[in-house]
Amino acid sequence: MRDHATRRPIPVEQAIHWKPLHDSHYIIASLQSGDGGRRKIFVRDQLLPRIEALVRSGHGRRVVGLLIGEQCSCPDTGADYFAIESLVEQPPAVDDEGVAAALASALGAHRSDRRRQVVGWYSGAASVDARPLPITAYIHTSYFPEPWQTALVIGEGPGGGGAFFLDDTVNTRWFYAPFYELTEHAPSRNQPKLTHVRWPQYMTTDPVVLAPSESVPDLSPSEKPAVDRREKWYALRRGPSQRRNGADTPPTHASADSATRTSERPAHPPSDRTAPIADHGGLADISDARRENLREKVLARLSSGSSERMEIVDGSQSTSSTAPTAPQISDSEDTTAGDSVTRFVELARADGFFLAARFEATAEAENRESLWILNEPYSGMLLAVVAADDEVIDASLHYNLHTDDAGLLRTPFPEHRDPDSRTVYVRETCIDGLRQRCRQLRATKALVREWKVSPAISFLTPGEWQSVAASTGVARHGPTLVTELNDSRIADLPEGVRSQFHLTRAVDTQP
Repeated sequence: MRDHATRRPIPVEQAIHWKPLHDSHYIIASLQSGDGGRRKIFVRDQLLPRIEALVRSGHGRRVVGLLIGEQCSCPDTGADYFAIESLVEQPPAVDDEGVAAALASALGAHRSDRRRQVVGWYSGAASVDARPLPITAYIHTSYFPEPWQTALVIGEGPGGGGAFFLDDTVNTRWFYAPFYELTEHAPSRNQPKLTHVRWPQYMTTDPVVLAPSESVPDLSPSEKPAVDRREKWYALRRGPSQRRNGADTPPTHASADSATRTSERPAHPPSDRTAPIADHGGLADISDARRENLREKVLARLSSGSSERMEIVDGSQSTSSTAPTAPQISDSEDTTAGDSVTRFVELARADGFFLAARFEATAEAENRESLWILNEPYSGMLLAVVAADDEVIDASLHYNLHTDDAGLLRTPFPEHRDPDSRTVYVRETCIDGLRQRCRQLRATKALVREWKVSPAISFLTPGEWQSVAASTGVARHGPTLVTELNDSRIADLPEGVRSQFHLTRAVDTQP
């Protein structure tokens, strides 16, 4: 990142430092070497009310977009940070699958440059909990592979608050990230800073007063169509008519509590205080309605044998018995030969796998074949399942394993081993007892989450292989057809999956 970082003093004097009120894991995470690759987060103050307005005007739909910023390095302290300067807005999505599609579209249209890079994304949620929802976590790891990229979640209801999330892959834990609310100017001496943050999840030691409500951008229905029709950039700055932090008196629309803090500012540093909001009640319980709705849609699509490719169709691990098509799966249930693909995939999902993509076989066969690609991002396992009609006929589990076994490290295939990191690539058939095998592998604590060894993996069905072999001129055309089809499927996998498992197309590895 330093190669593309702008050297600029870190602007702490004109920023409000917000720290998580009930989550101190950021302190533990910061002890990792280089802070685990993460960076301090600065965000322009006017962006926060803009995102809140977008989320709360979504009318039940999922609001999502990209966070665009500049990566910087402080020449005085050596600290790396990024400043979120603008947004890429997308039309609201109907469900979580639509969120993934909207992000894919936005990322495909955006081209990062030296000054404007994708530093994360934002989305609305029914409420803001201590951890992002599983689907949110999965979408983030699929599309935002860098440890410094953040997910901003805003509560859809009044007083729902918000949080910047980061992923600690070392401890397999998401946590609230501290952040700096960046104002346009540093305040005058002995004057408070103007804040737009009203999040009960955070606190600050800085003297602050609430910004007047008029400074929150208005998003009336008449302004919405332009946003709904196309992607739109917003580089938000404080207008000339808005109050600045250097004002001599608190804003006239600030709360009484804020005015009191201004007039009674102590000479010594104040104690930590929460965001200035009238309602400091506890977090609301997470609603499972959206997750159950997604679950029912996924199962319906699995059962229908839809011919379209499905990318990131599920992240929910809810197994509520209220869903008539999704009976609760017990810990003792496991995969067996003869399972339907619907049941096999559901059992895999119950053990932590996510469905990344589904492909219909291009070759004609007596039984219609389909290929299902799943991944378990936290342990680094990749699963390829082939079905003929509705029955699973092949399932292969792929993973990297750290080992000190000299025999394993002498595998005859050089592309299956990395002696420097003592890592080997393993592929095994797992139609029977998938869940038990995955638990055994996790118990070894030797699985390598970020693959070190990634040989060429075939994402073709048996019928497709036979079709190529039976075609005329196979010696001349067969490998080309296989390579092109395999490359197209790798290209269709989510970016985060390709990145974690280092899946590359053959065309990209040719000299």
